[in-house]
Amino acid sequence: MTAEFSYIKPGISSELGCLNGEELCQHYMTYMRNYVLDEDLGSAYFNRFASDTTLGKDQALTNCFLHLVRKMQQTVPFNLALRQVMNQIAPSPEGKVTASLLEKFTLRPDLDDMADTLCVQGKAEQAHDLLLNDLNKSPGNVVVASRLAAVDLEFGLDMSWLDGFTVPDVFDKDWNTWLIGQYVHNGQNDSAMELWNATDGRRHEDWESIYTYMGALCLSTGQPDTAKALFDRSLAIDPKQFHAALARQELDNPFTVRDVDLSAGRAAICLYSYNRADLLEMTLRSLCATEIGESDVLVLLNGCSDNSRDMVLKVKEVFPDVRMTLLEQPVNIGAPAARNMLVHHALNELGSEFIAFLDDDVTLPGNWLQGMLTELEDDPSVGAVGCRVLDPGGEDLQYLYRDVAIAKPGVFRLSLGAPFKARDFGLYSVRRDTDCVMGCCHVMRKECFDKVPEFDILFTPTQLDDVSFHLDLRLAGFKVRYIGQIACVHHRATGFKTTNTRSHGNAMGNDVKFYYRFADKLGTLRTWQAERNQGLLTK
Repeated sequence: MTAEFSYIKPGISSELGCLNGEELCQHYMTYMRNYVLDEDLGSAYFNRFASDTTLGKDQALTNCFLHLVRKMQQTVPFNLALRQVMNQIAPSPEGKVTASLLEKFTLRPDLDDMADTLCVQGKAEQAHDLLLNDLNKSPGNVVVASRLAAVDLEFGLDMSWLDGFTVPDVFDKDWNTWLIGQYVHNGQNDSAMELWNATDGRRHEDWESIYTYMGALCLSTGQPDTAKALFDRSLAIDPKQFHAALARQELDNPFTVRDVDLSAGRAAICLYSYNRADLLEMTLRSLCATEIGESDVLVLLNGCSDNSRDMVLKVKEVFPDVRMTLLEQPVNIGAPAARNMLVHHALNELGSEFIAFLDDDVTLPGNWLQGMLTELEDDPSVGAVGCRVLDPGGEDLQYLYRDVAIAKPGVFRLSLGAPFKARDFGLYSVRRDTDCVMGCCHVMRKECFDKVPEFDILFTPTQLDDVSFHLDLRLAGFKVRYIGQIACVHHRATGFKTTNTRSHGNAMGNDVKFYYRFADKLGTLRTWQAERNQGLLTK
């Protein structure tokens, strides 16, 4: 054994703490390449950069930190510590005034913690009242007002207090720009557009984020020409916004779902389940109502002891035109083995050209299969495609795509699957190559299994077998592609996201397995990361 696995506690701060300066820069650039920076992650990066003893000496590290500070200024413009750093980097009379005022406009830490606790307890209205009462005692306090607005927007509470809130002149541009971004993030498109139009000339002309947000809004509301102009404006300020560049690219080359051939033998749609009859029924009914043509639906009951079998037979009666086959195992053989059994049946019994896998707890849009097959038919170099995955309710992003974030002796981690607490506001409805997509809804071509014959049973009973398979495909020369124009809803969390502590043990064990599974490929994986990030931050 040439390298020992290093246990890193779950959480971004622990992850960043195990990195040296060069690795920290790569980690930061990987995130910036994928997503818009959010406050929580930005704060974690800020603290890690600020604590590095080589900051100011290492040019690459310093460049990344300066880039972060600029992005954070647009994300949390009323943060005193950030203002003070900005004044050190670029001193100005205005900066002195704003920092001085922010020293008076504060939010008591105990009040902030209390508001957080109330929101977690489902008592957002009480948090609103608490913050509003404090704001009434300190008119013009943009720090309290921004916290109050964030709570109200997240939980859909009354914001009539804004009508009587007077922003100090020195913060006018910051406030309007920040609030427009908050509206867009939370799906308040009408409010965002209204404030955008009302504050023309009183916005930050050098803040690319406002143009990116408004470009995403116009993209999602059917205003392509306006969206193009806004994205062009944003990219002129910061041309290295990869997510914004992809959104702009889609406007010139929009993704069009074709009416692909769905005759018998082309595609097999595979599901496996263990004692989740209600969720499986929801998924099967959703699936059977979509445009799957004569595709085969293979349902493997993985040692089920509930009423799953009777339920599947009932669904078959309701949808007699669907070519559904029921397979059963007397015991639960685990997710990887179940996938392998289904792949074997699809390839050897049915001769399928494409194999789709669905979790037993998803709901699907009508054109999901046609959309994914369109992409696979258009580009033979793509081995697997996946889609945008939403939380129940269809607003919050659960999982988009993941790239290699850390590949070093002892630690192998992929990037976050989606931004923290992010709503689906339209910026990620793009196509892009990545290292892995979400396994709850993905499609592969049969040629993949010539080079990667099976899902690795090392990850029995579940989790990371799909991630491992996608990485194996990449190592074998295939591309893995994300198609954000297709979105499914995933109804249950897994791993550390679930409240089931037994699942936490499985997740921890899989982290160890995952590291040693790819320990001899860390150099290659690190090269992928460096090549993607090359030139991202050169000044």
